[in-house]
Amino acid sequence: MSVIRDGILALERYGQQGRPKRRKYAGRLRRGALLDVFLVVIVVLAVVSRAPVGGLAGYAIERIRGHEATLPTLTAYFDSGAARPPDLSAVALVAEAPSIPDGGVPEPYRTAARTVLRSAPKPLAKRLNTLNLPEDDRAIVALDQLYTDDVEVALEVLAIGTDLRNRAVARAAAAGDVTPSRYTSHRRYLPLSAVKDADEVVTATLALASALELQMPIQNARVTSKFGHRIHPTLKTKKFHNGVDLAAPIGTPISSAQKGTVSVVGEDKRSGKYVVIEHGNGLRTSYCHLSETKVLRGQQVSRGELVALSGNTGRSTGPHLHWTLKIAGKAMDPLRFKPQ
Repeated sequence: MSVIRDGILALERYGQQGRPKRRKYAGRLRRGALLDVFLVVIVVLAVVSRAPVGGLAGYAIERIRGHEATLPTLTAYFDSGAARPPDLSAVALVAEAPSIPDGGVPEPYRTAARTVLRSAPKPLAKRLNTLNLPEDDRAIVALDQLYTDDVEVALEVLAIGTDLRNRAVARAAAAGDVTPSRYTSHRRYLPLSAVKDADEVVTATLALASALELQMPIQNARVTSKFGHRIHPTLKTKKFHNGVDLAAPIGTPISSAQKGTVSVVGEDKRSGKYVVIEHGNGLRTSYCHLSETKVLRGQQVSRGELVALSGNTGRSTGPHLHWTLKIAGKAMDPLRFKPQ
């Protein structure tokens, strides 16, 4: 009997000690189950939207801040052929050259190249130091010597040399690319270090040159709100204004600031009806609060071509055009480039 009694007491003690442990383990299981559900939701969102989690987060942040944004796709993140310029927001523009030598790089590429090449990649800077060239504008002098009739080719050869470029072009041609000589076509066949150096010279210069030739979407329009932080007219709180507002009666023609491809024709509560145009090399412009759009997604447009009519749609206190410029995904003041 004593053995049975001892056994019963032992089971009771085990039960008293075990219950808290079971509750403790049950809590861990519940937390683990919640974590599993959260991960499943994230994966489902990524699959449905075809975008990496980081892309989704960036998209959400832009929308929360009140900026128009395009939901990124999976291919946009993993397309190694898509060149992106470095951050140009802090780059100070140099003055246009007083004169262009015979056969030299023309404007606006010349001013863009002189601006970008002031902080040339280290391999290029070392190579330039070995050349017998004047100290001032050494890089642009070297670029003039390489230039024939294609600025992109001269920039790439200056950045990484002829051999690397020729090998990449040959590989692109062997792969069946229809435009193997274009930088965006053979870029994926370059070594990673060469891609970085070339992007800092080629893509940045071409993007800046396009920005220097921006045309005002409305000629002689009055700027009612500048780029930068301001007190939001409807929310009454300090917000970052990622573009400029141009006064325009409803129905005023809106033209494309530069040639490009229409990437988005949309409408939402903040921007109202809007159009986004991709101009290549990471340069993008947007036109918001429209009354009517005149283009379709995927349509090619020229500089100055009609794309929309101004309006008062979305979060707006009066008829106007909200015009934005982004380079490499970063909003920049379009008036900084003195558009004509």
